[in-house]
Amino acid sequence: GTNTKTAANNAHAEGKNTEASGENAHAEGSYTVASDNSAHAEGSSTKAEGMFSHAEGSSTEAAGDRSHAEGSSTVSSGENAHAEGISTKASGSSAHAEGSSTKAEGMASHAEGFNTTAGAVFAHAEGINTTAGAQYSHAEGNGTIAASGAQHVQGKYNIAEGSGKYAHIVGNGTEDNARSDAHTLDWEGNAWYAGTVECTGIILTDTADSTRRFLLQVTGGQIVLSEIVAQQTE
Repeated sequence: GTNTKTAANNAHAEGKNTEASGENAHAEGSYTVASDNSAHAEGSSTKAEGMFSHAEGSSTEAAGDRSHAEGSSTVSSGENAHAEGISTKASGSSAHAEGSSTKAEGMASHAEGFNTTAGAVFAHAEGINTTAGAQYSHAEGNGTIAASGAQHVQGKYNIAEGSGKYAHIVGNGTEDNARSDAHTLDWEGNAWYAGTVECTGIILTDTADSTRRFLLQVTGGQIVLSEIVAQQTE
């Protein structure tokens, strides 16, 4: 090729302006660099800088050991991380970023869609402009924020809650500066709805005796409360 460089044992450079400076490294294509042990860079202007890393596509960078970057302008800087798509970044160990402009920053986190961020360990962000910022959290939809551990948020533009009160939030806001919730469920099992709840009956437990349960219904326009008697087995 043209202006290729090999600077280590068993290194191989081919194409145009490629460089394989790591032992057993392989650089091919145009302006690619494989600079660590057994690294592989291919395509155009890609860099495989981590040990056993792989960079392919256009202007991608695999900086973490055993990481993989593909697509366009993606960066995998965490160990065993994977970045794909366009302008995605996987900086957490074993993290995965895909789509466009997504960031997987926590260990084993996953960000997908557009402009999403998984910023904590095992967090998952998907959709558009969502943020899963607490451990084990999940944010999906549009502009949602999961700010408490193991919290699930869906819908759009919810009110962020980082005190650990809510397990589940459904947002119904319209923009970042106009956030609101349609529904919340706390870790004690208490639910709140912004609107009405429609059903054919409600089962109530006696607060003085939890073994007694009552069914509240409307029958013929009349409110009827009847105790639910458990069937006895012979």
